[in-house]
Amino acid sequence: MFSVLLLAVLLVSSVFCEISDEQVRTWLEMARIGTKEKSGPNSFTALQGQPSKHQPELINEGEKDGLVTFRVRVHGPEGQLHPMTPEHHISAVFVTDYSGNMVFLHEFDLTTETTAEATFSIPLEDRFIVAYEYCNLHGLFKGPAKAVRAAPSAEQAAAGAHDDL
Repeated sequence: MFSVLLLAVLLVSSVFCEISDEQVRTWLEMARIGTKEKSGPNSFTALQGQPSKHQPELINEGEKDGLVTFRVRVHGPEGQLHPMTPEHHISAVFVTDYSGNMVFLHEFDLTTETTAEATFSIPLEDRFIVAYEYCNLHGLFKGPAKAVRAAPSAEQAAAGAHDDL
């Protein structure tokens, strides 16, 4: 079910971006087949826990005017960012919510971008988001979920809303 939602989201998003429909279908197929291939451009890996090689990490950069800004960065070897060379690079990062809605999509331009990170802002509301990245050599990777929490209103704060978060 998730892969069907991901396909719909990616196909709609590809209309507004330069990522081709063929590339979107390739990523969807990688997510559908899961771990059949352990490594390579046709593999899909879900990563959890501490940041590791190829893991897309979502970092909350702060809130302003009802928006929360995140930086998504892709880890490489030994705690460094992933390489961004013509031979080995991150082609794109994208972020979905748990309903499969695309909240961010960024295709890297190797002529102007030298780091495997991008920044985006989304409305501040209670939900979880998940980052994905595609490495031209090693395939599609999914990072752990990150909570986006709306600040409680004065009435909710007085009533103890969000105490369990």
